[in-house]
Parts: sequence; C-alpha cells; structure tokens
Amino acid sequence: MPLYTPNSGGGNTILPPFTDPSTLPMPGSVVGQSVTHATGTVLPPYNPPNTPPQTPPINGGPPTNGGPPTNGGPPTTDTPTIQTPPAAPSVSGPIDDCMRSVTVLPGNIPNGSLVSVFVNGIARGSVTFRGHQIYQSIPAAIPSAEVPISGCLKVGDVVRATVTVNGVTSNLGSGINVISHTQFSVLTQHYDNGRTGWFPYETTLNTQSVANLAQILTLPRGYRKGDPKRTLDGQVYAQPLYLHHQFFPDLGSHNAVYIATENDTVYCFDADDGILLWQRSLLQNGEVASNISDTGCQNVAPKVGITGTPVIDCGCCANCGCDSCACGCNDSGCQSSCQQSVWATPTMYVVAKCKSTDGNLHFYIHALDVITGLDRHQRVEIVGKYAGTGGVAGVGNDGQGNVIFRPKSHLSRPALLLANGTVYVAFGSLCDFDYGNYHGWIMAYDPQTLVQKDVFCTTPDSYTHVRLDNGKTETETGGGAIWQGGMGLATDGKCIYFSTGNGPYNGDSGGVDYGDSVLKLDMNLRVRSWFTPANQETLNESDADQGSGGVLVLPAPQSGQVPNLLVQCGKDGNVYLFDRATMASITRPASLGSGVWGGPAYFSGPYSFTQADGSQGSINGSLIFYCGDHGKLSSFNVLNGTIAPLLDTSKNPVKSSTAFSGRGGPTPVVSSNQHEPGSAIVWAINHGLSSDPNPGNTGVADFHLHLRAYDAANLGTMLFPELPCGEWDTLYSNPGGGYDAGGPYIEPTVVNGKVYVGCDDHVTVFGLVTGGTGAKT
Repeated sequence: MPLYTPNSGGGNTILPPFTDPSTLPMPGSVVGQSVTHATGTVLPPYNPPNTPPQTPPINGGPPTNGGPPTNGGPPTTDTPTIQTPPAAPSVSGPIDDCMRSVTVLPGNIPNGSLVSVFVNGIARGSVTFRGHQIYQSIPAAIPSAEVPISGCLKVGDVVRATVTVNGVTSNLGSGINVISHTQFSVLTQHYDNGRTGWFPYETTLNTQSVANLAQILTLPRGYRKGDPKRTLDGQVYAQPLYLHHQFFPDLGSHNAVYIATENDTVYCFDADDGILLWQRSLLQNGEVASNISDTGCQNVAPKVGITGTPVIDCGCCANCGCDSCACGCNDSGCQSSCQQSVWATPTMYVVAKCKSTDGNLHFYIHALDVITGLDRHQRVEIVGKYAGTGGVAGVGNDGQGNVIFRPKSHLSRPALLLANGTVYVAFGSLCDFDYGNYHGWIMAYDPQTLVQKDVFCTTPDSYTHVRLDNGKTETETGGGAIWQGGMGLATDGKCIYFSTGNGPYNGDSGGVDYGDSVLKLDMNLRVRSWFTPANQETLNESDADQGSGGVLVLPAPQSGQVPNLLVQCGKDGNVYLFDRATMASITRPASLGSGVWGGPAYFSGPYSFTQADGSQGSINGSLIFYCGDHGKLSSFNVLNGTIAPLLDTSKNPVKSSTAFSGRGGPTPVVSSNQHEPGSAIVWAINHGLSSDPNPGNTGVADFHLHLRAYDAANLGTMLFPELPCGEWDTLYSNPGGGYDAGGPYIEPTVVNGKVYVGCDDHVTVFGLVTGGTGAKT
C-alpha cells in the first residue's frame, strides 16, 4: 500500500490551494483506461464526474455512451437497457460535519453507473460506481461508492444520493441528517477546550461490556520492542487524537488516529485495523530532535521533540462553534461573519523542538494537512520577547528592557489550544534548570499564516524578597513555568485559564510576576484576574508547584448562585473551586491528601445506578474525579457552588479500593452514553515499576503502564483486572529521583468503542472481543 512520506529528502513541501476533490480524477487513473490499484485490484475504466459512462466500441466504432449498436452489430450486454428509473441509493451514516466524503450503497447497480451526492438538494459530488469500495485495502463486503464532496457540511444538513444508469437518473434516496463531529472525533487533549476529560458519546463501552475488553492492536502493527521497523521512533507523551471517516486520496475513507513522538515524527494510522496511512518527520536539513545532552534535564528523555498534544481544526466551521473551530468570536458570541474555517479540510497544529547543525535549539510551529501530512504553510520558528527586567543580560534579556524566549531552557509540555481563530502554545521549564532565564510563556498564532499575534510571560521582572526559610534577602527572576502535567490551556470561549509553577509573585503589590498562581487572561493574552494561595512563598520555596495540575472549566451553567466555575489542584493536594468571573476561591479547598501532576475529569448528573444491595441510587450535580500522588481515585461533588468529597459508604464507594502506584497520580478520563445508567466509566493509567529488569538496560527496571476502569457511580471495584499497556523506560529519570519518566502524564483516548494508550515506543489499542467472561490480557 502506498504511503505518503512528504519531505523525505529534507525539503519543505507546500500544499497548493485546496481543490474540490470531486473534480479530480482518481490518482493513477487515466480516463477511459483500466488501471491496477496498489492493492492489486484492477479497476474498470475511469470517467470524470458528470460524464456518462463509456461503453466498449462496437465493431471498431467509437464508444457509444450507452447508445444503440452501430454497424449492425448485436446489442451490447455490458450495459443493460433501463426502461424505468433505477432504485434510489441509500447513504450510509452517521455523517458528521468534519467528513469530506460519504459512503453510498447503490445496491444492485451495474458498474459504470454515476453515483451523485446532494446536500440540501444541491449536487456536491459524484463518482463512477465500481461495484465495490475501490480504495480500501480489503474490498467492502457490501458494494459501495465513496463520494468526495465539495464544500463544508453543517449540522442539520440533509444528505441524499442518486444513481444514473444509461442517462436515466433515480429519485433522491432517503436522507441522513448531519450531526456534530464532537460525537465521533477527538481533536484536542482531554476532549474539549474546557479540558473536561469527558467523552459523552460512547455507545459501545459500558460497565457491563468492558468485561470483554482486550488488547486488539498495537500501533504500529506487529510491534516488537527493539525492532525499529516495528516500533514508533520515539516516546509518546502526546495524547492520541482521532478523526472519524476521513477521505484519503487513493486510500479511501478511514477512521484515523494521529500519534506524535519525541523524535519529531507524526504518524497517521487507520484507527481500526492499524494500517499506516502516512508518517511525517518534521526534521529538516540535517536537524535532529533535541536530547538530554543538550540541557542535562532527564524529565523528558532521551529525546525532546513533540511533547505537547497537537490540536486539530476539523476544517469547516459547521455551527460557528467557537470552541472547536477557527472562527472569530467576541464577548457576545460568534461574529456574524464567521462562516468557515481558514482551511476547507482538517489541519493539525503541532510544535516540535529540534537541534540544527550548528548545535542551536529551536521550536517550530507547523500546520499539517491531516490527509497527507504536508505543510499547509511554511513552518515558523517560535521566538518571543516581553517587557521586563528579569533574566541574564545577553542570555535571558536583550539588554533593551525585554526578557527573551530561550529554547534551550524551555519545554512545550501543555497541549496546544485552538480557540477563536487563534492557536495558543504554552511553555514551561526543563527540570527548572537555567533558573532566571526560564519563564512561563504563551505565544498566540494566526492559524492560516502562522504569524505571531500576541505574547505573554508569567514572570518578566526581577523580584527582591526575604526568604522565609533563612531570613535572607534574595532577588528572584524567572520561574512561573506553565506545564500542568501536560494539560492544555483551558478556555470558556471568552478567556484563557491556566496555572503556574514555582516563581516570584508580586501581583498583590502591582507587580507583573505570577508564580504559583491560577490566571485568567483575555483572548489577547492580557491579565484580567488571578488567584494566588496565601502560602505562595512557602509553595515556592518547597518546590510545591501550584502549577503541577491543570485547570478544568466546568460547563455552564452550574447550580447555585455562581454558574461559571473552575477547578484546579496542585502539588499540595488542595482542590480549589473558583468563580470564573472574579477568580476568587468560593469555598474552602477540598483536600485530596496528595499532590497532582496532571488534571481531573468531569461528569455531570443526574445519573441513576443500581447499588450493590439492589436498591436505586442517584448522583446529582457535577462530579470531579481526581487521583493524587500514590493515592486513590476519588470523586468530588460540585453542587450549589461548593465542592466536597462525596459521602463514602459501602453502598456508594467514591474512592478506588486500591491506590495508584506511580508518582503524581494519573490524569483520568470519563466515557459515557450521555446519562444512560451503567454507561459512565472512569479510565486511568496506573504506572509502576515492573519486577523484571529491562533486557536492554541491564539492572534497570522499567515502569509498566496498566489500564484501569471504574464505574463512575461506584469507584470501589475495578471493572476488570488492570490490563498491561506497555513499558516506559526508566533508564532516564529526574536526577533527583522519584519521577517515573513520563508515567504521570499519559492519559488514554477513549472513543468509538476503543481505548488508545501511548507508551515508550508504540500505542496499545484495546477493544471488545467476544466469547470471553473476563478482561483479556
């Protein structure tokens, strides 16, 4: 099967302007000639859309296009004579607003017929029917035609199809309404821009069916540790992303999963059978991924390339959905001019770190076509400066009153954010090395031109204070990293929310340094409000980052007098609930008991369930699921402006019976079929040392990742014995000891009946199997 491998020679290919695929011949096809597809399938003659199918010449005469025989020859039997309109074909659903092609089932229709698709009664694409799905590696069991469509689909559109045989066209078939891509795709880390971690459209996996969950695939297929041909080329910190029913020229439509590695490579696999659709190295002109020798930091090792989860713009702005499309918004909602994304087909934004041939380190932002992996625009180097007195002159300060962004000192750990027509990229430090020259940074980019729009720095000034632990006057500069255990910046469509790590704070005295704080910025990166714990200086001096945990924007409105809420927890284990309007903590912090390196997941009631004694119970309000350092998975109830642990009883356990062994705790996610009883599951990755040494690293044990699942209404018992996902190499670890070399930052992607988990050099895929009585390993 052919693969798209753009830039294999180190060049940078720029895509031409978008062309409606329905107007193009199929790759490799010549009008009127048969071709052999890469799969070995011999295709019948190709005819351009809206062109009558050609019949073979009769007795040496020209093609008749379905007309009567010539030169007295006998009637042709290749194309039957149609006296009445053929039966109307059916469109195969579901159809979402990110799809660029639809599958039509023409039924018992002869090859060479023209299949056309209509959206709201307007023709939007057509293909010549071949009798089976010509693009798939394995022909479909049911004859079908994959029809690329021009333009964008919108939620509520009605899609129908016709078939034309010998110039006779059927009536329009029955229609299918377009629904939102959010029900089928994962375009950003933790499912949405509020970072709720909740996928409420899971109709396959529930508390009963997951007893038959098993590993069904590895990506790449045939994974073998140590074999570069059967492994990914680097570790997978970024959460896998997923697109439903995408059309790939010459390969057909596929559900696609996108995986980024620390070796600066992006892979696109068929999400169901593991076929590699394309892979793309973002390294150019002799570049290599950064590694631990460049900085001495081993938090991410041995290579540092793509760490933060990319973000995908699905292409069309179906409903002016500001949270999911690259549309312009203002305080009153979407602008009236918002009609379509800057791109007509899906685009992935990704940030890669690399080292050039001169030894210097660089960050680049890319805009990739998710169908080919090609650049939509020349990559742009990430640079920045911000007014301030901090940093070392000539290194972290330009000597002209600006701190400067220094790639060597920084890591793009938070997931990227796409909101309101802007791509936001955040940065923190590497091991807190180069103190004074690292800061928390946010860079904002235009998604079409990749021109930098705005910059924000969390700690731009020098700050003199008296240390509590020794009473000495010291000057601090730098710090305030944005890392959040990989959680992305969050937004409610009007403002951006995030937390910062250790660093100076003087916001209460009119300063501009915001270490150990939770900040609210407008979409132009101007500070609107913030929260800083009363014990900030203690947190700073004891390395107890407030910013180790990301923020979660609770969907509005919530119950009570404060409808717009935010939740956050850092290394001290205090779970704060904020009023987003003022950023005031509106209730006493709920104690988790141990710190968080990541974030929580969200689920809302009402939710009914059957208790262990057979009686009916229910959950009201919003549930927040957290797990701290070496702690138990716990649920908190947000109701009427308060947050508190749910009452833990034998009938309604709200803590897992066993703790999670890895440092920092996991970042859980929730799947459910809306509020259907028995459908809500909390998923999390347990990471801990194995008993066996890594054969490749003599005497060094590996951390193993294991998948766990719990009933959201009853955390007392796992739904199946934890399933092994793969290893995470501990040859490299934080020099101070204790970090699991990435384990706390791995979260699963649960979508459409499958679970995808990134590991050391592969992704493990779980799905349901039949004929078993328990979870398979």
